[in-house]
Amino acid sequence: MQNLDTHIAKITKEKKNAEESNRQLSENLQAEEDKVNHLQKLKQKLEANLDEVSKNMLKGVLIRSDIFHSY
Repeated sequence: MQNLDTHIAKITKEKKNAEESNRQLSENLQAEEDKVNHLQKLKQKLEANLDEVSKNMLKGVLIRSDIFHSY
C-alpha cells in the first residue's frame, strides 16, 4: 500500500510539473504572438511610408523632367 502511495505522489508531482511547464509555454507563446503582431503592424506602416516616399520621388522626377524639357 505504501508503494502505491509513493507511486501516486510521484505521478501527482509529475502532473504538477507538466502543468507548470505547459503554463510557461503558453505564456511564452502568447508573448511571441504579441511580438509578431506588433512587427506585422510596423511592417504595414513602413510599407505604406515606402509607397508614399516612392510616389513623392516619382512626382519630383517628373516635375524636374518637365522643367528641364521646357527650357
